[in-house]
Order: sequence, then structure tokens, then C-alpha cells
Amino acid sequence: MIVFDHSSENLINILGALFDITGAAFLAWALVFVKARAIIRQSSSGYGFTPTLVKMFSEQKIDAAFGLVFLMVGFILQGGAGYGYKSTSYVLFGAGVAVLISGVIAYRLLRTRLT
Repeated sequence: MIVFDHSSENLINILGALFDITGAAFLAWALVFVKARAIIRQSSSGYGFTPTLVKMFSEQKIDAAFGLVFLMVGFILQGGAGYGYKSTSYVLFGAGVAVLISGVIAYRLLRTRLT
């Protein structure tokens, strides 16, 4: 039988899941959400230095770096929650969400600087 027990909520686990979902989205962004036109433009051959390839690899590097950091933070938080650390403080949860949002803003700023 599955029941919802509000008293057993663990905000560390929830925050870890949010970081993991965000990290996975960053990793997927480089592959899933690329438009067909961008792929065609990037795959055209050229002699010597190809600026579109440099831009594409730079974007993928940012996606991978942020995705990896977010996944690692999320797994560490979930591992701690699984090990027994528990928090029901909404202030700490809010601080964690603020860090998450700050990371997303930093990601978007770096990504838009390349375009």
C-alpha cells in the first residue's frame, strides 16, 4: 500500500532531483534541441578554420560542463539524503533553489555570449 506521509518529506532529496533534472536538460540541449538548419550550416565543409564548428563545439562544451556540475551536485545531495541526512527547512531549500536558478542564469549568459 502506498500512502503519502507529509511528515517524511526530505527537501534535500527533492533539491537533488531538481539539480539532476536541470543537469540532464543541459546535456540534452546540445543534442536534442539543435535545429536542422544549424546542423546543415555546421556540417558544411570549408578550408582551414571553420568558425561555425568552433562555435558549435564551444556551445557543447558549456552544455556539458554545466550539465556535469549540476548532475554531480544533484547526485551528492541525493546520496546524502539516502545516507540519512534530512532537512525540512524551507529556508535551506529556498537557498538551494536560488543556487540552482543562479546556475541556470549563468548558463544562459554564457550561451548567449557565444551567439
